[in-house]
This record gives sequence, structure tokens and C-alpha cells, in this order.
Amino acid sequence: MSETWRCFIAVPIAQSLRKDLATMVAAARDDPVMADFRWTDPAGWHLTVAFLGATPPSDVDRIAGLMRTVADAAEAFTVRGGGLGAFPSARQARVVWYGLDDPRGRLRLLAQRMHAALGIEGSPRFRGHLTLARSRERFGGPNLAEWFSSADAPIADFRVDRLVLCRSHLGQGPARYEPLAEAHLVPAAAHV
Repeated sequence: MSETWRCFIAVPIAQSLRKDLATMVAAARDDPVMADFRWTDPAGWHLTVAFLGATPPSDVDRIAGLMRTVADAAEAFTVRGGGLGAFPSARQARVVWYGLDDPRGRLRLLAQRMHAALGIEGSPRFRGHLTLARSRERFGGPNLAEWFSSADAPIADFRVDRLVLCRSHLGQGPARYEPLAEAHLVPAAAHV
């Protein structure tokens, strides 16, 4: 059996947003209603554009080339971050996330282009988000509707200016992400 790596393509977040979110999460951890959740490591927060799953290491260069092709055809942009939500819903929270407002659909389009280049199906309901916590419950999850109504998430600009191909290292403790390749989107003023 040949070795595979668990890989994904993501947009990294700014350190200032990471710091503000970490402060919010530190307060949320102490809330009894959130006791059921495993919190993700702030160092690993990112926006996933395409999840690749089991990837042969020999495919990394080809994937990095496709990522660069998509980045070379896309203009950098900014979306607004703010607000919290849950999958599948606030009333059955399995995943707590920080949302990115994408009224022009640019994140969705970037994800669609990356999926098309890779030849993988993308989610038709792409929702730009950063995963903050996951429920320990196997089925369902706690009702967080009231908690969301009073939670105070930072509002910040989220700059989408590069894509990073990452490898996940799972095991003891939080997941660790190793960058394998990076591609910069075209600066807004330079795109014709």
C-alpha cells in the first residue's frame, strides 16, 4: 500500500484576526453551554477552499501547479468577517464557525475554480468559514441559538490574496498543518 497524505487548499488568515478570535474563543471555553465542544487550535485556523483528502505525495507538484494556474487567473479581494454560526444549525450545533460575508460570491467562485481545476466535486452550498469548535456528540449537538444571540464575534476584513496547499498531521493533540506550496492571487491593480 502506497503512502498518502491528507491535504487541502486554504486561504490563511491575518494574525490580527487570529488574535481577536482567540480572545473570543478563550471566553467562550468557560461558558457551560460550550462544555461539549473540542476547540480547534488558533494556529491552524484557515479558510478551506478545497479538501483533497488522501493524496499521493507524488501528486503534490501537479496540484501546486494547478493551484498556481487558478491563482494567476484570480484577482485578490477582501471580504468581511464577522458573526458566528453552526453546522447543520444553531439548534443542533455540531460545528461552530466564524463566518465570512461573501455578497459578490468571490470566495465561492474561487473554490469552484479550484475544484474544477482539480477535477473534484465542490459543495454547491459553499459557505466561507473558519471552524472554531466541534461537538463531541456523535449525533445532533447542543442547541446554541441563545448563545449565538449574545456571543460577540470580532468584525474584520479578511484578505484573500493567496492559496496554500497544506498537509494535515493528525494524532495526539490538535491537528498540525504543514504548508507544501503557496500561490499568490493577482494584486487588484495589476489584473487587466
